[in-house]
Amino acid sequence: MTDFEKIAWTAATSLAVVLVTTLIVGIVRAIARRRKDALSLKAELAVVGDLDVLATIGCPGLVLWLSCLGARPAKIKGAALCLVGDDLLAAFQKGFGTDFGYRPPPSGADRKQTLVIGLLPLSPTNVLHGYVIERDEVCKFMLPLFTPGLLRFAQAPSEDVSVRIQFLDGHEQTVLRGLSVQSQIDALIRVYGSGHYQLRPGVTLPISIRAVSAAPPDPSAVGRINPNPVRLVDDANGNDA
Repeated sequence: MTDFEKIAWTAATSLAVVLVTTLIVGIVRAIARRRKDALSLKAELAVVGDLDVLATIGCPGLVLWLSCLGARPAKIKGAALCLVGDDLLAAFQKGFGTDFGYRPPPSGADRKQTLVIGLLPLSPTNVLHGYVIERDEVCKFMLPLFTPGLLRFAQAPSEDVSVRIQFLDGHEQTVLRGLSVQSQIDALIRVYGSGHYQLRPGVTLPISIRAVSAAPPDPSAVGRINPNPVRLVDDANGNDA
């Protein structure tokens, strides 16, 4: 190899090392920037029955503390307690006394139905239709003791019970799942289940069922009021529990 070739080889090698080093530094910086920009949330669920809650809601319940830990603010619409099951819609059809037109799809996974119970907001909204939670700020929601079928959530398989938040852009994220939710439901029922409470007038709990149907739903059920109780859990006396 001539001196010129040696010089050219050395220059090419040095250039390659510089390029690789620059690429690695760029990747590291991109990963660091992505981590910095990533949404970081902390969710805590606990039994609460203080005077403020009783004055606002009328009964004890579970309070969800949702806090933002990162630089990126969380833009959320609300939070919900969710239960995945196979026969949830049947209880609603019995309560409304009509067939909603649901037809199970052929795929097994699509047959799952989700009961969604919206948590009541305890924090005032600070943007249209929701909340923007900045770093170290906290947003609170509540699930009251008088939640239909609450015992069913406690008795369901752990992997089927979760607390989810919905963002303003429509997508959802599970923030708590399984025993971390069910243990608090058990505690709420054990501590306050025998008490005499009543929801404050005007307090309403949004409840919905999500299901994939092989046929279009029956629109005649829209706007109807259920003439019968929707029993998600039946005790020995046939009462909702």
